[in-house]
Amino acid sequence: MSEKPILGVLLGNSAGVGPELVAMLAVKDYYADYCRPVIIGDLRMFEHGLKVIGGDVPHYVIDDLSQCDWAKGYPVLDLKNQDPDQVVYGEANAYCGASDLKQLDTAIELCKTGKIEGFVFGPFHKGAMKMAGMHDESEHTYLAHAFNLTTPFCEVNMMDDLMTVRTTSHIPISEVSATINETTVREAIELAEITGESLGHVASQTIQALVVSDDVATLPVLRPLIGMDKVEITFAPATDGWTLRVVLRDIGSDLLDMSVFLPTEGECLRVKQQIESDPTSFYSRVLGLLMQE
Repeated sequence: MSEKPILGVLLGNSAGVGPELVAMLAVKDYYADYCRPVIIGDLRMFEHGLKVIGGDVPHYVIDDLSQCDWAKGYPVLDLKNQDPDQVVYGEANAYCGASDLKQLDTAIELCKTGKIEGFVFGPFHKGAMKMAGMHDESEHTYLAHAFNLTTPFCEVNMMDDLMTVRTTSHIPISEVSATINETTVREAIELAEITGESLGHVASQTIQALVVSDDVATLPVLRPLIGMDKVEITFAPATDGWTLRVVLRDIGSDLLDMSVFLPTEGECLRVKQQIESDPTSFYSRVLGLLMQE
């Protein structure tokens, strides 16, 4: 585990299922595949979660991350602010909401000081956090403000190989249609592309990928604009004429690689100039011809 990133694992709201989820994943040794985990929350709530699921794992309390030794078990940064006997399970209250905020503030500070490389958390309760004094709409906007984020942001949901981003989040259904517009859709697409590239999940706009998507899709498909980061057109003498080769690439993937025979060098030059003037339009026309019934 020593080569993996150090991540904070926040227990989440004490009145909910967060402590049990964190405990269950620890018992299943889930974290070992991805990170060196540091449990952040009240030690008593983590042990309560272990008791609820009927499991146990080696764990120990730390005061500073320099004390972490994952060979000994799971380090717990004990916030000492939640007594399981005082938690009203299944209900929102300021007592548990204050713990939610403390967990977030602790993880934020650890991130800012470079002691952890990120964090995940069990479910928080926005209502309880507001009872405890949070003025933001949700933990996501709370985090955005904490990290001084001024650019657009949204939740990114992932399950296996599926990734989605949102144009709206945490608003009444009656307000959704009024909120969706060109700006919000554009921001969601840009965030999807940026996040996908960071995670290696952005699919290339190859002919094969486009055909497969169109074959299985029953709803309109939103795609990023096809662009060319490399246009390579060469020609060379051949028997009784010339061979012209066109290679179009986008973000390192081959979109098109084709060769055609032309009678003269002058025609090669003219075709080359036409393609270079608008390679995207050329590619779209070729693709349209290939996909015709």
